[in-house]
Amino acid sequence: MLTIHSSQMDRLSRAALEEWLLAHVLRFFPRHCAALGREGVRGAVQRAVALARKLGFTGDYEIVNYVDLTFMFGLEFHRRPGYEWAARILNLGPTVDPRERMERLYQEALAYLKALSVAGNPGGR
Repeated sequence: MLTIHSSQMDRLSRAALEEWLLAHVLRFFPRHCAALGREGVRGAVQRAVALARKLGFTGDYEIVNYVDLTFMFGLEFHRRPGYEWAARILNLGPTVDPRERMERLYQEALAYLKALSVAGNPGGR
């Protein structure tokens, strides 16, 4: 009988998520990926996943969304000027459910992008 320990299952799960994320970012961020190259993309995904976990995001939903935000705004975007909205939400820490924190972060990111779009198009269309 084959026995798979929980630590082995965790490693398999993480590897599967990483492979899924690679395919995901290649599909949705093709220009970023072309600039980074295959190994650069893998490294960027790994760094984003590690940072997401460090920030308290443990579920696949939160991690995937954090990787998306990283590809949109750059690694550790929340530490750069202009992204105070992200730092404010991420600094809420464990007092707020990780999924709720990610929902807030993603909604603020969309609002930020919309504001940029409107600012770049004074007609608002």
